Amino acid sequence: MGRLRHVAMASVAFALLLTGCATTQLQTQAKMTRTISLAPHVLEDKQVLLRVTGTEASVLELEAPLRQALKERGVTLVDKEDEAKIALHVNTLFANNLKEAANYSNAVGVGIVGGALSKASGNSSGDSILVGVGVALAMGIADRALADETYRAIIDISLRTKDKEAQTWLDEEKTRVIVEAVRMGLNVEEAKPIMEEKAIYQIAEILK
Repeated sequence: MGRLRHVAMASVAFALLLTGCATTQLQTQAKMTRTISLAPHVLEDKQVLLRVTGTEASVLELEAPLRQALKERGVTLVDKEDEAKIALHVNTLFANNLKEAANYSNAVGVGIVGGALSKASGNSSGDSILVGVGVALAMGIADRALADETYRAIIDISLRTKDKEAQTWLDEEKTRVIVEAVRMGLNVEEAKPIMEEKAIYQIAEILK
């Protein structure tokens, strides 16, 4: 039920994004379904254990530029959990155009939204792909001819902080980053760096 509620939140966020109308000018947008605000004392010691993952439905490469962006914000990246004060997991569920999203949906034999969500249970990579595809397609586009020129990225973010006194991990805070880029003639080579830049900024700013 929580997973479906989170997907519904993402669908609401899409209402704030672009409608997919035909345009010769590049239009981009990035939103979070929920803002994560860290307390000042947490940001005093930004020792971060970073984990970046993704599904086969994503064309993005976030880890190296995200590490750089975090370092520019005063983050110290660590390799061991016991050294970390903050644990950040970034998982890209889907990043491509809506034509590819429809292809994934058809390939697994499920409906565009309802079918995908009904099968999206558990935490397997396959389920993550279905959730990402379902959200990518949730709002549709006004001009179906733009299906291969409307790019969306769906990225789950989970963050844990360590209790200062007990040195135990607190509950996870979760959000989802949704990025969209639309332009007539837009291809994956052009869309990929645009989506990467906007996604990285949204994520890194949590730890500014």
